[in-house]
Amino acid sequence: MYKKNENIEIFKERLFYQKLTIIPAIIAIIVGRFFDNKFVYFIAILIFIGIVVFSLFNWRCPSCECFLGKELRIKFCNKCGCKLS
Repeated sequence: MYKKNENIEIFKERLFYQKLTIIPAIIAIIVGRFFDNKFVYFIAILIFIGIVVFSLFNWRCPSCECFLGKELRIKFCNKCGCKLS
């Protein structure tokens, strides 16, 4: 368990990485639209699976490690009540 300020800093870092996942998602969508190829679709699906797996491990409360759900604008953990922003 981290201190209050450490929790906020860790959450900000995780939020930054979570927002970065949009870049490979957009690239996969663009590439998939321009190339009508099964291999490209396979790669795009792998990218999306990677994003989901990354999110499941990254998007957690720094205090109790509970999954934070789908929302990015979150103020506190629903499970332990830890202040996140």
